[in-house]
Parts: sequence; structure tokens; C-alpha cells
Amino acid sequence: MLDPDNFDKVKKDLEYMREYGTFGVFVRKVYKRNEGTTTTRDYTQEQLDYLEKNNYIAPKLDVDPDKELITRTFWIKEDNSREEINENFIMGNPKYNFKNWNCYSGIDTLSLDIRGSIFPAYCSTGTSNSIGNWRTDNIKDIKWPEKPMICNSKCVCVHDVKSRKIK
Repeated sequence: MLDPDNFDKVKKDLEYMREYGTFGVFVRKVYKRNEGTTTTRDYTQEQLDYLEKNNYIAPKLDVDPDKELITRTFWIKEDNSREEINENFIMGNPKYNFKNWNCYSGIDTLSLDIRGSIFPAYCSTGTSNSIGNWRTDNIKDIKWPEKPMICNSKCVCVHDVKSRKIK
């Protein structure tokens, strides 16, 4: 996580990993999630430029990261071809944005919080509409989503990326 308050230290650590690491590192923004929002922390333009150019630090060893990573997602493209891609790569790459897509969060995945709330997703779209409460509601009485929601926000975690998305 590229914490803007510790940018110089994190950048130094990332450069060390670039030089000596035997593993890949996905570099991501820090979000204000504990402050009741899913917006990112405040970054300078220099920090955003660094993040965009360094969202994945490849290992120094000659390793194909797609073959070494455990978790993968398959994309079905408009031409119906399949592409295998890692969720962490999606999260770290600014070009992937699912705003205004149909999202099957709440159908494919659920998000549960400590207070018992059941949400379709962790993003601001998903947490703005509680499905029910696993602590207080009878699970059989909850009206579970049957249709995808239209996403109004960017996925903020790998969990949300795992739900089907259809443009």
C-alpha cells in the first residue's frame, strides 16, 4: 500500500524489493475506509505518477507472475474469448474501472460486517444498500438480490472484483 504520508519510505522499500525481491509486488492506493468513505487518501501528482508507472513491481528473477500467482480471474471479452488475469493486477491497474457496469455482487459474493450488516460489496455502491442483518434477521426472510446492481464506484478490494461484471 502506497501510504502518501510515508511515500519516501514506501518508495525506498519498493525499490529495494525491485532489486532483491523474488516475488512480485502490487502497489495500491490507501483508501479512507475507516473514515466512512471509500475515497482514496490525498496524493500529490508526483505520488500518483509514481503509482501509475509502478503499480506492479516484477520480481528480479525471471518469473512469469501470471503463472506463479495462486488466484486468477477469467475475463470473457466482447469477442467471447477468455483471458486469464489476476485480481490484484486489476486492483493495481488504473485502467480497470467498472463504473456503470452490471455487477453481480450480492449474488456472486456478499460482504458481512461486524455489526451484522449484509452488503452486496465492500465498495461505496455495495455498502450503501444493506440486504439485511445476519445477527438479527431471520436469514429465510431476507430478500436476496436477484438482479445485478449498476456500479457507481470503483472496486476497492479483490473481493469485489471476484463478482461478475458485465458491460
